[in-house]
Amino acid sequence: MNGNNYKGITIRYLIENYLKRRAVEFGDLKKPFDVNSVKMEEILESVKEYLIRLRLELVKVAIDKSVGKNKTITTYKYFLKKMISADDKHKEVTLDDKRLYTLFALIQINNNKIKEEYLEGCSLFKSVSINEWLKKIKGDGYIKTEVIETEVWWTTNWRYEIEYGDFFNVIDFFKGVVNNKV
Repeated sequence: MNGNNYKGITIRYLIENYLKRRAVEFGDLKKPFDVNSVKMEEILESVKEYLIRLRLELVKVAIDKSVGKNKTITTYKYFLKKMISADDKHKEVTLDDKRLYTLFALIQINNNKIKEEYLEGCSLFKSVSINEWLKKIKGDGYIKTEVIETEVWWTTNWRYEIEYGDFFNVIDFFKGVVNNKV
């Protein structure tokens, strides 16, 4: 198989998973080609120029997985992210986006986790089933659940880190307000 075939198959696989809103594990990218990690990294580097033409950006995310007691290994997932143009920045913020930003802010100010009932008093969530909405957002990869002392908590997940991780930090903003830096 030549280099262009590798690129085409890789791009197609990444786009298929992008449309399904899923990240792709590095090992899954290597499987169809039977290549080593170094060669796969080269293939991924070479597809970036084609993805830019499609207004997509390849993002690599490190995920720490627990393996046994007190042991973690780092694996990598890849995700395509739509590149934002100047025209995109002036679009109106939808109600769903407002809900998402509110959720992220609440998670940040509450030690990176919240319970479902924290959203019940918010007017943005009056017209939706909060549990169903959270499940939808979880399915999109923005949040995940953690069970802490028999209670279910919601926290951010890999897609939040990719798309919004450096977007806005509520805690740093208010520290700046308190210190008159904003």
